[in-house]
Amino acid sequence: MNKDRDTEKNNGLVDIDTSHRVEAESNPDVLDSLERREMQRMAELIACVGKVDVFSDDIGDEFKVIREDGSTQGIFKTWAVPVMPFLEANKLDELSKGVKDTNDMGFWEAIGTDGRETIERWSDRLRENPIGVHQTLEHWRGWSETQDRRLTEIFLDEELPEDADEASAVLLSRLLISFAYSAPFYHLEAMVADMNETEGNPIRHNENHSREGGALDMAGMLLPAALNKVVESEQLNWNGTNWNSIVESLHKLDDHESKVVLRLSARLGVEPADVVFAANVLEWIPVSVGGKKNDIDSVSAQEMILEALERTPRTVADVARDANAKIRFLNWFPAVRTDENFTSGTSWRYAAVCDTASSLLQRVEAGGVLDSDFESIFQSNLASQVQQLDATSAKGRFMVQLFEEGKFSESVIAKTEAILPKYMETVSKKLVEKRMIEAIVELSKASSRTEFGGKAAGIWEAAMAVGSENVIDGVALNTDFITALLDSDEQIRVLMHDMQTTSDIDSTISIGDEIVKNIDNLMIPVNIIQKLKARFSGEKLVVRSSSSDEDSTINGSAAGIYESVEVESDDVEDGVKHVVKSFFMHKAVTYRHMQGLPHTPSMSVVVTSLKSGPGGAIFTEGNSRGWNMNIGASPKDVVEGKDTVQSIDVDSINFENRFVDTHAVEKTVALAMKIEDRLGGKIDMEFIIPDGRPIALQNRAINLHTHKEDVREAAVPNRAISIDDLSELSDIAVNDGDILNLVLGENIDIEQFQGDLFRFLTINKGAVAQIDLPRPIPGTSHFANIAMHLGIKLHYDGANK
Repeated sequence: MNKDRDTEKNNGLVDIDTSHRVEAESNPDVLDSLERREMQRMAELIACVGKVDVFSDDIGDEFKVIREDGSTQGIFKTWAVPVMPFLEANKLDELSKGVKDTNDMGFWEAIGTDGRETIERWSDRLRENPIGVHQTLEHWRGWSETQDRRLTEIFLDEELPEDADEASAVLLSRLLISFAYSAPFYHLEAMVADMNETEGNPIRHNENHSREGGALDMAGMLLPAALNKVVESEQLNWNGTNWNSIVESLHKLDDHESKVVLRLSARLGVEPADVVFAANVLEWIPVSVGGKKNDIDSVSAQEMILEALERTPRTVADVARDANAKIRFLNWFPAVRTDENFTSGTSWRYAAVCDTASSLLQRVEAGGVLDSDFESIFQSNLASQVQQLDATSAKGRFMVQLFEEGKFSESVIAKTEAILPKYMETVSKKLVEKRMIEAIVELSKASSRTEFGGKAAGIWEAAMAVGSENVIDGVALNTDFITALLDSDEQIRVLMHDMQTTSDIDSTISIGDEIVKNIDNLMIPVNIIQKLKARFSGEKLVVRSSSSDEDSTINGSAAGIYESVEVESDDVEDGVKHVVKSFFMHKAVTYRHMQGLPHTPSMSVVVTSLKSGPGGAIFTEGNSRGWNMNIGASPKDVVEGKDTVQSIDVDSINFENRFVDTHAVEKTVALAMKIEDRLGGKIDMEFIIPDGRPIALQNRAINLHTHKEDVREAAVPNRAISIDDLSELSDIAVNDGDILNLVLGENIDIEQFQGDLFRFLTINKGAVAQIDLPRPIPGTSHFANIAMHLGIKLHYDGANK
């Protein structure tokens, strides 16, 4: 199939059957708009799947194969398309044309002046802006991850056809759709690992940053040891481990182990059981790929993980390393919890791409679905190379490459071209259906900051630490639903595009005013409003914002930037609209402009019952003792700064308080201190005491992580050891007083995941001062992060990396 696949078919896909509805009571016009917009987005993203050679050429690609004619074929970074700027500017059609024309000309020439300006504008906003980079990378990483998880669920519910050609056609269609929705993820991964200062990449790695690596790279190497007690698996043997046993094992954790699990859960936005699952996965996978439970004693591993998590990224490169480390670490987590997580090692993160790629490759290797003339060439020259690739997604890229080249059989190609349009229609409807089902989430399940914003996630984190009975009960409308709703309105979508593409603050504010007016006429699906009314029937409510740039661990609370409102349950729709409007109001637009943040909506809306009683906010000092509390007749009085509010601290706890007794104050302090102890760092907890028992209304991290100012300098080596094969590591005896310089041979490909070497460095922490590399590596690579975290100097041709 040619790269410029049938445009007429893609355009025709927008005219879809809208008889399918999520729920009968939903307004048809809203669902029609949501489904049409999803279909349009899917078609545009699929058209952006292609080899563009932006972040690498064939020779420099991290993953490649030697083709049948002897040429080198890059199949990973060469396929990374710079899609994020075009998504934010609503210009995917502009990008898809550039990808299509890349066969005939270079990518930068193909996208033209307008395309270059879109990328340059985006890059200029983010360069030298760690907060902006963090928000952008997290938003699109989370967006791709959510879509991949939904696609995984959709694919799991489907039976593949028995006919081999038809099954291959469905798998190819799934793979194209999965790669399309994962485009931001692969852009992110290539961008943060880019050492060539590629045009349009805001991340530069030659700045004078700290020698600390990505925190979650260390967690991946140390987690099985840290949670040794609850790691039941062995290499390629689950030993009967299943989800029931993993959930039960949480009760076996001591206080220190619980802190490791809870802090990783909070950092990743995952359930604690998922962290224990990952520890078992890392033990289960082959020894060369991850840390093991006997590598180091549990207490040391726990301390090293907690220490690694105490770092706030300060530079763009710091943020990039953390993002890359997070991507890698999440490889070992579930996308969907199923028995197959254990029985076949499937439905892990990024499963829509990886599981589909694996299934398709199995059918290709079984024979009969490739072109007959190419079949023997593949089996003799290519199959073994593809099998040896570390990245399953790279194997999938190669399958798409063969499809684009027409290397599949005529029957498979014809069936794929026939199936793809209708399959896209089916999947787009199911994605909208899942968005509707997942739109309203209980706060006790609102785990991810990218999906639910800082306010909702902060409550979830507090509930993990102190129990859901001690935090406010309520729900969140997730960011994906709010964003899709705004994007489905044609007028608002055009205005949001204009807001993203102007740099003049006065014009941006003016556009925001127009969006606010249009939100009054925005139609919210009837069933969503009915569910909210039923959930809070007859109650007075507080409707609050929960944006991803609020209560962030990198840029603070942004308190007061977005608005809250009190409404009756029957007026909850007006309350939701009011909060969404506040994203586009003057103070919010000005704040984001000042911080260099995108105006792409990334807002969740939190709805809770309005409780009455005294309350306020308590600020802890992060040392298990110090605190300061502001308390008034209601939490609102404290937020509004009324002069009746009283302040007390650790030294004046017995001071007579006009609002609550000393016992209530002590309970509030104990609640805040427990959250601080379990989650780490200083906290700001908003609370209410309706009946003598405090309830947390909000939980913010205040400089949650600290950054060590004392950067370790590597000691001078007193012993050099040359290694030509990693198997030689087991023969190295490290003596007391040794300060090693490891000299790696040419045959060691350090860019690949080298678990054995990482384990050696972790076990012998402090004994290795320098590693001489056979070739330069990206500063954001997994190996560079581990080395930086351990204070190890990387040396190549006399240049300290």
